[in-house]
Amino acid sequence: MIRTACVFVLFVCVSVAAQEPRLVAEAALAAWAAEDAKTLDEVAHPEFKKHCRLSPVVASYVSDKAEKKTVLVSGSDSEVIALFCEMVRAYRQPPPSHLELFYRYIDTTFRDDLAIVVFESGLRRKSDGGFNHSSKLEVLLKQSDDGWKFLWCPSAKTWIDQLWDPREAKQPNQALVPTPASVTPAADAPVAPDAGAAHL
Repeated sequence: MIRTACVFVLFVCVSVAAQEPRLVAEAALAAWAAEDAKTLDEVAHPEFKKHCRLSPVVASYVSDKAEKKTVLVSGSDSEVIALFCEMVRAYRQPPPSHLELFYRYIDTTFRDDLAIVVFESGLRRKSDGGFNHSSKLEVLLKQSDDGWKFLWCPSAKTWIDQLWDPREAKQPNQALVPTPASVTPAADAPVAPDAGAAHL
């Protein structure tokens, strides 16, 4: 019975998150931070999944892993997200043991079919909650058939494609197509974030 109750609570949380931009953004932040592929797959927009599939960074990660290269070509979206989380897990440096990441919700604005959820983000001391630096973090969501879904955050420039930024003007309904860089990454293509991209 306890298990049934837990499943019900999870179902309710996911259902609410599919409709409320703040909850979707918070779920995406938590899933990316924990490399939780299942939850990230559930809250991610199809366009995010397409960019992961075409990512030059992910392509570089699998360049010496023959058995995983086919995932980007013929694998399911869930398999692509799982591969993306595997890459993040392999390369991301955790914060120092005495510090922890934090996100504090600020507000949500809407532009066309996007919801822009803003957080204050940074590192704080576990001992007393104090911190020396924080910055604003924009998490973009986009409407889908299932409601609001996670589309983008600034760290996507490091982990997925440095040229991808939905905040910039683009042609309506512009199709996502593979580019030479996304199919055959340069030998020195980045595979790990810099120190400033520790979160998400």
